[in-house]
Amino acid sequence: MRTDIRVAEPGDAPALAALCKDVHAWHSATYPDIFAPDPSVEELTVFFHAQFEDPDVTIFVAASPDRTHCAYLYARITVRQAGLFHRARRRLHIEHVGVAEPYRRQGHATALFDAARALAQRENCADLFLDTWEANTSAHAMFEAAGFTQQRRLYASPL
Repeated sequence: MRTDIRVAEPGDAPALAALCKDVHAWHSATYPDIFAPDPSVEELTVFFHAQFEDPDVTIFVAASPDRTHCAYLYARITVRQAGLFHRARRRLHIEHVGVAEPYRRQGHATALFDAARALAQRENCADLFLDTWEANTSAHAMFEAAGFTQQRRLYASPL
């Protein structure tokens, strides 16, 4: 299936909000003690409009052959200065990736990751990175299939 990927524009904010709402619903249902419940499409639209103002943010949107917004990837360039313990590093952080349920397993996420890789190369980033929640096993498989490898683990101890 052919996927059209392009950089999102402010007019895409409502569609991005709807896609994000589905992603967030999984997170808030799975981790209700961490994620706020059910932001409105209007609140999410405002959020995405704000992201378009940030020069370090790029959002890609995928359209299916019927022109439906079916997936998105929200990424931010991060820069860590060299220090005593770390080398300087410019990276592309994938903050969100989401594919609408009827469009999963059709190559849309792969096409989005390819667009993010091309952006990272143009921006002289060392790599792409993302973090994921332990329970999101279907996403883990997608990330590994897209060439991501696990590099660290984050542990928490509730009080």
